[in-house]
Amino acid sequence: MPRAGLLHGPDQPQNQRPTRATFCRRGLRAPRRHNGDTTAARNETTPSTRPDALKIAWTLLFLTSLLATGPAASEQDRRLFVNLTSDEPLRAGMAIGQALKARQRLKIPVTLLLSVEGVRLADTRVPSPVYPDGTPIREMLKRLLAAGGTVLVCPMCMRYVAAIPQGALLEGVRVAGPDTTFPALFAEGTRTLSY
Repeated sequence: MPRAGLLHGPDQPQNQRPTRATFCRRGLRAPRRHNGDTTAARNETTPSTRPDALKIAWTLLFLTSLLATGPAASEQDRRLFVNLTSDEPLRAGMAIGQALKARQRLKIPVTLLLSVEGVRLADTRVPSPVYPDGTPIREMLKRLLAAGGTVLVCPMCMRYVAAIPQGALLEGVRVAGPDTTFPALFAEGTRTLSY
């Protein structure tokens, strides 16, 4: 017979058999019944093996993810693609700063795509927003271009969000298209950031 108090709730008398729901509420495995007969050995309750099953499932998921990604990209295969959708100075400065550091320190190909409101950052007709440390955002874009980074501008956003003519773009910034965006975005080993 099960230990008193462990399986019986406050509303269940001690002489009444515990139900399967009682076992489940307490995280225990219900005893197995064979032909309606239970022995003392079969009536023992054991802690659930659910935590072990979760550990195994997570381990298998982790190993599967390692296999699914294939071999690790070599140093030459690593790339960074940054999508910047805002002209807000802090967000823009963070995105451009991360791209510039990756280009300078890791020496990897870096592509920055200015889209939505981010296209305004490349418009030379308007004053440049200023990062909180005092650096103009347009100056940060020039540094990225000088370091060998690529800066692309969404043509639809240029037209419909900011009405920027192509002649008003910062020197070195190119208008994006499938031939420039897709190779940078979908190349093997590319990591993406979005701001």
